[in-house]
Amino acid sequence: MTDICYYCGKVASSREHVPPKCLFPEEKDLADGLNYRKNLISVRSCDEHNSKKCKDDEYLQLILIHGYFNSRAGREHFNKKIIRAITRRPAMLAALYNKQHPVTVDAEPTVAVDIDRERFNRVLEQVCQGLYFYEFGDHWQDEIEIHTPLLLSMNAPDSDKVNELVTNLSKAIIRELNDCEKRGDNPEIFWYQMLVNREKKRLIIRMMFYEGFDVFAISDPLLRTKLSNESVEQTA
Repeated sequence: MTDICYYCGKVASSREHVPPKCLFPEEKDLADGLNYRKNLISVRSCDEHNSKKCKDDEYLQLILIHGYFNSRAGREHFNKKIIRAITRRPAMLAALYNKQHPVTVDAEPTVAVDIDRERFNRVLEQVCQGLYFYEFGDHWQDEIEIHTPLLLSMNAPDSDKVNELVTNLSKAIIRELNDCEKRGDNPEIFWYQMLVNREKKRLIIRMMFYEGFDVFAISDPLLRTKLSNESVEQTA
């Protein structure tokens, strides 16, 4: 199993970092003695799910690094590496801010932007598959849903109810994972918790980026049905 791609099962030709290496600051951008690229998780991969998705990895990085509650390490990563990337490719940032909406955060005016949610979720789902493969050496066969309470739904008619459901789900997952180990050798940049029950086809993952950007992933038929029913009841 170790010679196949973590995601698609094709013959592996390289190794993919999970999450992508670009999320971790380079030593040249850090104070002496700091190293946030030690013991990074990696899995076997085909080219399609490694080098060919580098632009998707950069997109994920750009969204995560904008996290409002990110740590000093995350902010410094933005101020150095991301600014260099934007300077080289200004269209990358321009595309992100193409659609803006004025909002107020902590009494300060700012803007919210529309993101390519399908693309963002796809890359995070690949991270989840990579973490599962790293832990168990095979693939998770069922759908994995991605939820991010910091990325609010704003324009849909039922935005408030959707945001409330995501918030409640996030709190439930935090409680569920309370006794699970936080894994990752660079917790200032990334750590995760995982709970798996193969018999019940249940997978729960919490991923924390830059100590402030929470991502919750679930694959649980019973929980999905419950949330769907609650959503229908609240919108009826």
